[in-house]
Amino acid sequence: MKHHFVFLLACICIFALVECSGESDKKRTRQGSPLEEPKPVFEENYNTITAMVVKMKKGAPYDYTLDLLVDSAEVIRGSEKMLQAGQQITVVPNYIYLGPDLMDMSKATNQSLMALATIVPGQRISGTVALALNGEWMLLDGKKE
Repeated sequence: MKHHFVFLLACICIFALVECSGESDKKRTRQGSPLEEPKPVFEENYNTITAMVVKMKKGAPYDYTLDLLVDSAEVIRGSEKMLQAGQQITVVPNYIYLGPDLMDMSKATNQSLMALATIVPGQRISGTVALALNGEWMLLDGKKE
């Protein structure tokens, strides 16, 4: 009986070692699922905007959502102008990460997005937004006006 237990324990240890050694060779997303090919994150529609903050929803220290009332918008890249003056949109910051949950604090883009985490309704911003494939507007960079 003791030999069966030792054999079973040895098999479990070997299996765990084989699984752990193969993990580093796989490309992973933040959720841990394997990637085959990099996929585009944004549709081909980037706009520069000026807008007034209507509502600020705060999460973690630099996690926020802004409801914006667009003052002006100009297409940078894309086939059609999707944003118009007077339109209300919701944006979330699109931080650049070095790895899972490790934000690149040296990037000027991240610094500008973090500075907007203290904005209040009624203030104006200018920046660049892009439409993500999931239909969410992402704030790529921005500053207080």
